[in-house]
Amino acid sequence: MNYNLCILTGTQIAFNRMKPLLAPARLEQSTSLGPIRWWSSLPHDWQRDYLASLWLLVLCVGIYWPGLPGVFLLDDRPAIAENPGVQGTASIWNVISNSSRPVADLSFRFNSQITGLTPSGLRAGNILIHLMCGMCLYFIILLAFKVWRQSRQLPGTSEDVDRAVALVAATLFIVHPIQTAAVTYVVQRHESLMALWFLLGLYCVLRGELSSTSRLWWQVAAVGCALLSLLTKQVGITFGPVCFLLVCGLTTAHWRSLWSGLLLPRATLWLGLAAVTGYGLYTAIPASAPPKPIVSSLSSAASVLDPNSKLAQTTKQPLAISEQLANNNTSAGFGYRSITPIEYAQSQPAIVLHYLGLICWPRSLCFDYGWPVARTFRDALPGIVGMVVLLVGIISVSMRWPWCGWLAAMGTIVLLPSSSILPIRDLAFEHRVYLPMASFCVMVGLFVVQLYQIERLRSVLPIVLGVIVFALATRTFVRQYDYRTETGMWQLVTQQRPENIRAWHNFAEAMHRAGRPDAAIEPFRTARTLSRVAVPNPPIERLQAAEIANGLGSALLELRQVEPALAAFDEAASYNCLIPVLPHNRGNCLAILGRIDEAIDAYALATMLMPQDARVQIDWGNLLVADGHPQEALPLFNRAIALQPTAAAPFLGRGQAYVTMEAFDLAARDFIAALERLPANSPERDGVTQWLNAYRQGLSQGLFGKPTTSQGAP
Repeated sequence: MNYNLCILTGTQIAFNRMKPLLAPARLEQSTSLGPIRWWSSLPHDWQRDYLASLWLLVLCVGIYWPGLPGVFLLDDRPAIAENPGVQGTASIWNVISNSSRPVADLSFRFNSQITGLTPSGLRAGNILIHLMCGMCLYFIILLAFKVWRQSRQLPGTSEDVDRAVALVAATLFIVHPIQTAAVTYVVQRHESLMALWFLLGLYCVLRGELSSTSRLWWQVAAVGCALLSLLTKQVGITFGPVCFLLVCGLTTAHWRSLWSGLLLPRATLWLGLAAVTGYGLYTAIPASAPPKPIVSSLSSAASVLDPNSKLAQTTKQPLAISEQLANNNTSAGFGYRSITPIEYAQSQPAIVLHYLGLICWPRSLCFDYGWPVARTFRDALPGIVGMVVLLVGIISVSMRWPWCGWLAAMGTIVLLPSSSILPIRDLAFEHRVYLPMASFCVMVGLFVVQLYQIERLRSVLPIVLGVIVFALATRTFVRQYDYRTETGMWQLVTQQRPENIRAWHNFAEAMHRAGRPDAAIEPFRTARTLSRVAVPNPPIERLQAAEIANGLGSALLELRQVEPALAAFDEAASYNCLIPVLPHNRGNCLAILGRIDEAIDAYALATMLMPQDARVQIDWGNLLVADGHPQEALPLFNRAIALQPTAAAPFLGRGQAYVTMEAFDLAARDFIAALERLPANSPERDGVTQWLNAYRQGLSQGLFGKPTTSQGAP
């Protein structure tokens, strides 16, 4: 007995001494099972929320990844690729103080610093924002159900219904094809990022409703999100009314408790949102814009030119039109005079009905509608009748299900800034439905749950819903390929909207940029024909017509059809809306035709309009060299070299001028510099190399005199 006790005691002592040695092995074993134990330790609700988020992540990435290799389209270039605030050349404070949408511009800037200023990197950021919007909508719906039950002191029911509504709504929001316009179209991060701040603000409001200790901080966070939403895009001004409707519908059971139950306990929230709304209204009032650089340049040109010359006479009208453009350079707001508020308002019912049709059946999505303005009440009557029928239907349904009218009202409020009486140059764009789509998705989720209560539909409804989600996801997936090429997108738009002038113009420009000027001629001519019919009095429409004619002339000039090109440039000038590149193009035509004096006048005007464009200096200098005035051409080439020191063309031009002046040593120096800058496959390399070899051979034979020390060299 004592022997056994001794053995047990010794074993216990040995085990205690070996404990530190065995601990790492047990730690390694527990670590290998860590994720499983962590998952099993989570509450069941958290597990379902994680799985829902993973589902949304897989959906979002899976259907949007084909759009990553796409290109910049339409407003992407001026708003992103050519924006100094996004490129990083302007300071952050300059972006904040001068941009109308500073939060979006800063997001593009930080995104480009991480991924580079490429369409794929920026689209990846848009996809992430879209995913976060879908997740925010999911959790907002869950919180809304909790607030609704808590405020009405209802007994707790199964949360499976809440999560079913939230998951259906978030899934539809993620996969619906109409959302592509705010995700794959890069610049419309303005819309999706605004929606993200908007939804985060609503999330903070609902979290505050469920918290008694930290309600004030959640309300402050909601006001901050509202301000960020407004600074991302002006549609964020609707956050206050939507928030009021949301809180009122969830917490106020009777209108008599509006003051004591809704307004007074949330005074901080309402005061903050009132301040944000007031700031938004204040910034929406257009200030007097400073004149555009083109106006001062034209004024300088008119003062320098001989007042009796034909060029000076033809500059007076473009100067007046350009001043009018500078004073009316807005494309939205009551200062936009191409469309009156009444015309814009009576055009919107048909557009809203079109949006609803795309939401229900997204078969024919269009990147740029070019929607015609309903100038008369007769043109607007079908849309108005349809809108009245729709409103009657919503009211009828709301009498049975009040939440339907409540959700429709919130979606309508968000859509009001772009679809009411505030004129915008583009009457219809699909990205404007991005945030209102959330109301529709919640409505569908609630209807699905209502239908699921019917016993005979329970086995069929999940299958039908799965087929719908699969069809929408497939349509979104296929839509991404339309954004792959610029020419493909604009060709599709011209097929969908053959009366869209801008679509034909952009299609032609895309073909020209792709190195196919021959294929650009017909689209340019189609756009010109449409613009001749549709151009009204407003100067901004004349500018579009002038740009079309100028683009046609540029394509014809590249094809060496000089006479038709000059006729197109003259037509562009006839609109009395001079664009900066037009005198340069006319100068090139006139130089080829041998009209030297007119070409020099055109180059002089182009230099005043585009003083930082080295191409004008080079072409002007080459003309002077060909006309036997190389000494006058040297300052132009020197200026071009200062503007583009890495380009070969100004060195080639100055070298040719030195050859004409028989300053062969200076010419050789410039030709050597040009060779260092020319691409390896450039056809000009052979001619320059042959000249240099001949020069070296002649130099070795003593055919040239002493080196030239001063012949206008810089």
